Amino acid sequence: HLQNPALVKQLRTSELHVGKAVETVLRSERFFADATVRARVPGPVEWAVSAARRFGPLEPPPSPVKLGRWAARMGQSLYYPPNVGGWPGGRTWLSPLALLGRANLAADLVSGRTAAPAGAPLDVLGLARRHGRAGSREEVAGFVTDLILGGSPNAGWAESVRAAAGETPDDATFARRAAIAVLASPEAQLG
Repeated sequence: HLQNPALVKQLRTSELHVGKAVETVLRSERFFADATVRARVPGPVEWAVSAARRFGPLEPPPSPVKLGRWAARMGQSLYYPPNVGGWPGGRTWLSPLALLGRANLAADLVSGRTAAPAGAPLDVLGLARRHGRAGSREEVAGFVTDLILGGSPNAGWAESVRAAAGETPDDATFARRAAIAVLASPEAQLG
């Protein structure tokens, strides 16, 4: 049932015009409220596509077949739902196996192994440079966090990402490891 009187009114006055209803939802303060942002768990397909899109257009792009195989490994085999109702949703996607699959997909995505044919590793450091955020490893960690999560979940987050990325010989490797760490974090599992 609808709980937004403005949306109900919009639907009635526009003779059920869906475009106007979508506009009302997107302009609603509730749409951007803390209680609704990152409040649900996306399924494997949605998570895989979203993870790839965070970095902008990739060249070569991820292979839909490879992303589909990853989704199947995480429990959502395309075109083979478990029943006529489709796949379960929400927290059912947060099993240890699914989380491990998401972390491994993050590593494959950043390393370029999801492209067909497999390509060079993702240039996360170059992306940070293009946005003027590559002055230090802390700044790169902050950039990756903003890119993937839309902001830092807490004050010590950038340092946590830096620690998770570990000691690396070069900044490019650090940037890729930071991206994997953020994508594999519990915070990145919410949509």
